[in-house]
Amino acid sequence: MNSFQQTLQQIDGGNLADDLAEKLANLIGAVKERGKAGALSLGLKIKPLDADADSVSVVATVKVTEPAKMERASIFFTTDANTLVRNNPAQTEMKLEPVEKVDTKPEPVAKAS
Repeated sequence: MNSFQQTLQQIDGGNLADDLAEKLANLIGAVKERGKAGALSLGLKIKPLDADADSVSVVATVKVTEPAKMERASIFFTTDANTLVRNNPAQTEMKLEPVEKVDTKPEPVAKAS
């Protein structure tokens, strides 16, 4: 009698087992990255080939449900024209200019005796 693992290895010439292993690894990576649960489901549909024969067809389906991706938010301000801008239009902009670097060394401090 074949075990379930042996049967699984024989479906689609072993391609199903390889596909399952790859999808499982990808799912584990997504779960670790996103910190949320995912799922992998294997379905086997078995139907007779002939009414009088002892042979069956096995059709496998694999469904992967990855955890939801993290939402990415950005903060925008609205304008009177109902558009989005990154800088607050109600705030005045400061005019910043570069400052020249002055090379000053502190005077040595005399030691008290």
